[in-house]
Amino acid sequence: MISFRLTHNAVTGYQRLLAPGNSMSGAYSELKRACAAGQYERRAPAWLRRTRTDTDGYVLLDGDIAVLPVRRGRVVACLVNPRHATR
Repeated sequence: MISFRLTHNAVTGYQRLLAPGNSMSGAYSELKRACAAGQYERRAPAWLRRTRTDTDGYVLLDGDIAVLPVRRGRVVACLVNPRHATR
């Protein structure tokens, strides 16, 4: 299992987009579990339009509902697949 450090930005994005009913600490715990159960890929999913060259890989959550870009061992954001966006 690969471990990652979750940044505040990633937890905030996860809470706002996928867990709006959770507190920050609840969102952190949930994201940590989701990250452990997620699938790590070196390449970005096809639906992700913009990528950065300094991204080491991506953690896909719950199949393909969201992706977490990883840079230098840190999950830096939470990006939701547009097919699963509720807004």
